[in-house]
Amino acid sequence: MRAAVLHQPGKPLEVREVTPRKPGPHEPVVVGHEAAGTVAEVGSEVTHLRSGDRVIVTPITSCGRCASCVRGEPYLRATYNATDTWPVARELGDGLVARGWRGLGTFADRALLREQSVVRVTTDLPSEQLAVIGCAVMTGLGPAVNTAGVRPGDTVVVVGAGGIGLSAIQGARMTRSLPCRTSPAVGQTT
Repeated sequence: MRAAVLHQPGKPLEVREVTPRKPGPHEPVVVGHEAAGTVAEVGSEVTHLRSGDRVIVTPITSCGRCASCVRGEPYLRATYNATDTWPVARELGDGLVARGWRGLGTFADRALLREQSVVRVTTDLPSEQLAVIGCAVMTGLGPAVNTAGVRPGDTVVVVGAGGIGLSAIQGARMTRSLPCRTSPAVGQTT
């Protein structure tokens, strides 16, 4: 398969052929690009996913057991950054191996992921649209609704109207703040 490989920070990505390894006990192999796709095969202990399931990939994983995860706040896991391991996902040849960032590595034809990194979805939306949910929507909408606590009547300024900015605007709008007026030049909404 083809994958974009980063050999050194600050250097360009190299698109090259690599060999994905077979999934282990808690890993599905996801076909697709930009963190959404279809499960090709699953590891022996994966129980909530099957081949053919459509999924969205997320860098926010949940163990499902600690206090933060049980409360629905996996981003607060104390062990999230400290102990999460990034599995070897691809053989580069010449004894070199590659790990995916945050255990994802989705800049490839296939990605080997932990089961906690995927969410099964039932929709006809194309993967290109679903991929936005796994990052931009969580990054933009979530803070507007949860972190910033936007309330009706608040004025909100969003600089930049890409995937994250548009999601922040939607989050602010969902709070039933003032009617949305947008300036395309700066992505400002009030």
